[in-house]
Order: sequence, then C-alpha cells, then structure tokens
Amino acid sequence: MEKNTIILILIIFVLIILYNCSCSNLVQIPLLNNIKVDVVYTWVNGNDPLWKERKNKITGPPKGDSIFRYNSVDELKYSLRSVYKYAPWVNIIYIVVDDVQKPSFVNEDNPKIKIIKHSDIIPKEYLPTFNSVAIETCLHHIPGLQENFLYFNDDVFLGNNVSIDDLYNKCYYRNVKYTDLVPQDGEWMCNLKTDYLLLRNEYPDTKFIVPWHMAHFCKKSLMYELEEMFPENYTHTISQKLRKQRSDIICKSICLPCMQYNLGVVKGIYKMIPDKKSDSMGVELGDKDTSDAVKRLDLINKNKYKFFCINNSIHNDILSQFLEQYFPEKCPYEK
Repeated sequence: MEKNTIILILIIFVLIILYNCSCSNLVQIPLLNNIKVDVVYTWVNGNDPLWKERKNKITGPPKGDSIFRYNSVDELKYSLRSVYKYAPWVNIIYIVVDDVQKPSFVNEDNPKIKIIKHSDIIPKEYLPTFNSVAIETCLHHIPGLQENFLYFNDDVFLGNNVSIDDLYNKCYYRNVKYTDLVPQDGEWMCNLKTDYLLLRNEYPDTKFIVPWHMAHFCKKSLMYELEEMFPENYTHTISQKLRKQRSDIICKSICLPCMQYNLGVVKGIYKMIPDKKSDSMGVELGDKDTSDAVKRLDLINKNKYKFFCINNSIHNDILSQFLEQYFPEKCPYEK
C-alpha cells in the first residue's frame, strides 16, 4: 500500500472519530438544557410571637442552641434574589411553610412561585411539626414537583453565576471520616450515620457521605425509593416534633435529601465532587465577636463564591446590612 494511501486512511479515521465525538457532545448539551429543575425552600418565621406560643405549648421553651434555630432576618428574600440573578434557568420555586404562616414579601402572583403547606406533604396526624428534618423527609411529596430539584434552606445563597451542569447529578461532599454511632453524636451527624448504616446493610459498597451545606441537587425518585425501603425510619422521622429529642439514645431518624446522595452514588447516578473552597463558603455568625463576623462576610464579598451559607444567631443587623448590599435589586419573586 502506498504511503499516501496510508496517510489518507489515517486522516479519514481521525475525522470519523472527531465527527462522532462532536455529535455526541451535540446530543448531550440540548438534553441537559432541556431538563427542568425545580427549587424547593423550607421556611419559617421564628420571630412570629403566635408561632412561638404555639410551638412552646407543644415542645416546651427552646434550650441551648435551639433558641437561635428559628431566628429570621428575611434571608429567604435575599436567597430568592440570588436565584433570580444567578440561576434564571430554574423552573418552579416551591416554598414549604407551616400551615399558619407564609412569607409576606413573596409574590404569589408570579407563575414561578408556589406556596406549599406542611399539610400538603405531611400526614395530618404528625402536624404541627417544628422539626426541619421531618419536613425535609417529605419534600418529594410536593404535588407537581419535577424529578430533579434543588433543595435550599433559606440561609443558602448563590453568589455567582451557576449553571445546571454545576449541580446536575453531582454530590459536593466534605471529607469526613466515619466513626461509630454513639448517643453523644449531635443530631445532624446522628442522622447521617443512621442513613449510612441503613444503606450499608442493603448496599455494602455504600460510602459515608457528608454533603456540603449548599443548594442540594435531589432526585424525587430516589427519595420515594428510600421511603419504601425504610418505612419504619421514615415514619419515626416525620413523627418527631423536634430534631433528636433525647441525648441518651441513638436516634433512628434519617435525613432523606442527604440519604439520597448515598443511594445515588452507590447506584452510579451521582458523581462525587470534593468540596471546592474556591466555589463555596459556610459562615457561622454565632459568637459575640462583631469584628470577626464582619471579616467572614467580607470574604464572601471579595471572592464571589458560587454558593455560600450563613448560619446566624445574634448578628442580625450585620447580616441584614450585608445581604442588602450583596443583593440590592428587588426581583419578580417578591412584592
């Protein structure tokens, strides 16, 4: 075979490979862009005196850190602004609220906004509930919810442009080593460890996954599968009025949005992404050092993270000022 013929055959072979790769990419891009992704928020106005009175009658007055758990400075309003600005591609935004409350600043006339009451997704015999884990465990029951959705706490924000590809079928996780479950574990870690142990019995290759506190990408079908797989733990979780209520027992509660990551990873659906410090930041405003709180918020301003979370307990004025400066433009999701 002549040299020129061999070269020609090689060129044709390379062109065929390039063409196939190009076609493959052309197929994947529109498929991803055509996927509808909803947003789900859980919200409560913990400053409402009527809500406080109702809660205290059922659960008793708050103690320790739980005193600040329901503190609110209208974080939801600014989180909605962040979604409008940095993720305009989202589909419907569902806001899950207590039956006796709803955020006064939300524009319910906007076709992308839907208010969901606890009684829409949680059996009435378990209401009222003041347990965020119980509420999260029922999110997949939202009527009309898409298969793919992002779950936000109201203290989670987008700080820069975010694409579907940044989140679709991805699990951003912290590198936390598993240790044996003991009664002294905090409520959140206790739930995560229970998730892991239950799934490990079904899938020995299950990994211990601690997700980063950000916008969680969830799949409704995985949550339904888990509800059917562990009905006793599911019912136990939604029956708890508060998070882990006793420190002398090992809890049986599960955290379904987190648990579905474990199931998705072991099934090969989710891709695990180590937490990128350049893309996300969590801030705890829980101490009395005002200057330190300001420094941490300044880091968010400086670095423009894609995702950030601010857990606030006592610095209401500082946080309100920061959020108004970071998200000054009113959006169509609010009145």
